[in-house]
Amino acid sequence: MKSVSRTSSKVFLSLSLKSVVLFARTLTTNDAGEFSSQQLDVGAYDIRIEKQGFRVLETKAVIRSGEVTRLNLSLEVGSVSEVVTVEASASTLLDVASSQISTSLDSKTVLELPNLGRDPVAYATLAPGVAPVSKDNPFLGSGSFNANGQRGRGNNITVDNITATDISTTGSSGMGTFSLDAVEEFKLITNNFSAEFGRNGGAQVQLITKGGTNDYHGTAYWFHQNAALNARDFFDTTGKATPFIQNQWGFTAGGPIVKNHLFAFGHYEGIKNRGAGASSAASVLTPTDAAAISDPTSQALFAALGAPTDPSGSLNAAAPNAGDQYAWSLRIDQTFRNGKDMITSRYGTNPVTSVSPGLTFIFT
Repeated sequence: MKSVSRTSSKVFLSLSLKSVVLFARTLTTNDAGEFSSQQLDVGAYDIRIEKQGFRVLETKAVIRSGEVTRLNLSLEVGSVSEVVTVEASASTLLDVASSQISTSLDSKTVLELPNLGRDPVAYATLAPGVAPVSKDNPFLGSGSFNANGQRGRGNNITVDNITATDISTTGSSGMGTFSLDAVEEFKLITNNFSAEFGRNGGAQVQLITKGGTNDYHGTAYWFHQNAALNARDFFDTTGKATPFIQNQWGFTAGGPIVKNHLFAFGHYEGIKNRGAGASSAASVLTPTDAAAISDPTSQALFAALGAPTDPSGSLNAAAPNAGDQYAWSLRIDQTFRNGKDMITSRYGTNPVTSVSPGLTFIFT
């Protein structure tokens, strides 16, 4: 955070920043009334500025990932017992300290927006210039979107500043190790980002997870999907929707281990689905074609392995679609020197057992 606070030349101001949920920090400006506070956690802060002979000024500021928050404030002559409160304005939603083009969503917005798959990377498609992955490409995840014409492989995705990009098939990796309820901020930078963002030249996706605070807090949730609420697939000739049932449940919890110093935040989530994939059509041999195989090697191979046949030369079927996931994570934060230094560690696991219809008929 940077600020310019001027009253007159060579005046020193006492300034305090208080995180709404974690810690407080006191600073003194230089003789020009300027101050800079580095390495602040994302979130809302209460700011109080005091100087003998001037009214106390109180305001709020929001710190976001990948941005410099700038404040331009002025003190009024008066008694210290008088307080001037500056209300937040629309400018707090804009990054006025750089020319980068970005989209930022806080935790409240992340949870309020509809998200069928509860995938935080999917919010990238809300930004201008972003084209989502085609529904006809089952091999690429939501992280392979195209930003301003860039290839999906050019996106760089991080979780708590650690690379979470799947370098083999593009897109994201490790998203299942934390719940959507554990996202503190989603940030997408599509253009003019600074040199600190390296590795890839496409878009920069930053996901910041929640940590524990001095207050105990948590969430619990359950989401249910059922074929009774779905429409029939266009190519399905059965006359009813593809069978599918999914239950997704979990909770998050966080709080202090040692107040003002050591904090914990964790989550557990289970996902269980049963059903069938969307109907797929494949060209197959007719019984006449199969009987016409005359090459001995081909006959032996066909007899050993077999192959589906149909008088129409086409098969329409749905493969099984089932999965079980049981994920959990734990994050520990420890602060030093009244929040000036912090050590963060997070462990998460997401074992998955599934039968996927995505590769049905791929080699037919």
